[in-house]
Amino acid sequence: MTPSEGVFNENEISRVIGILNEVSRETSLLLVPLQLRKAAENAGIDLSDAILRAIEEALSYELVSDESKLFNTTFRSDNGGWPPPYAEADLPTRQLWSDLASKLKPADLVARFSDLLLSSATRTGVDGAQQTVNAYMDAVRLAIESHEAGPYLLRALTIARTYRLAAEEQRVRHAAYQISGKAFSGDISLNLLRYSIAALVLPPSQAHHRVMRRSKGWSTPHCGCLEPPGRFSSLMQWSNALPSLQGRPTFHPSGVFKSKRT
Repeated sequence: MTPSEGVFNENEISRVIGILNEVSRETSLLLVPLQLRKAAENAGIDLSDAILRAIEEALSYELVSDESKLFNTTFRSDNGGWPPPYAEADLPTRQLWSDLASKLKPADLVARFSDLLLSSATRTGVDGAQQTVNAYMDAVRLAIESHEAGPYLLRALTIARTYRLAAEEQRVRHAAYQISGKAFSGDISLNLLRYSIAALVLPPSQAHHRVMRRSKGWSTPHCGCLEPPGRFSSLMQWSNALPSLQGRPTFHPSGVFKSKRT
């Protein structure tokens, strides 16, 4: 991580938060730094290169899923040098993440900065994990048509399983079930459907398993049952039969994540 030039100015952080909370957008996180620069220029607000660079780096990390580890979804570690490793961020940068995570309103931005605190071990414990999962799920709901919704869904599930958050894991699975229900009407993209099915066919974590056994909730189709219901088998067969891009992942009832190659 590029060393910051001392502690970021509190007034400057407040101006950044004000802009990001007010700017109307329906765009990828990657475009936020450009929007921030333009909005600041239009408002006559001077922002330092250091804070703009720190925000651009933070929003450039890519979420990737590891098919060999139950779709464990984390920030890509092999970035080729940029953005620099988040684990090497200095204290002022981590404090900036904390300020933005606690004071921003857009769910996807809250999720990103909260997740960086979690992933870099700056913030540990259940509270931080719960905040991050909830922010990701709010982001999925608000940006259901975005290509980022799928990775957000699986990242939320990964955090919930890692921290043994049974209630949050249930929320993710329930959302995935609702999303899959829109498949046949064409209201969601095939890409998001694939991510949703991945969330549904994964075996529940031990924490979720115990809670559902105690509550006898295994009869509900969105509980994260060990065997996917017939509806999901049909969905998987249907989605895999559709045209897909080279290398696009395809899901199977076993929960295995494979890639089509031509």
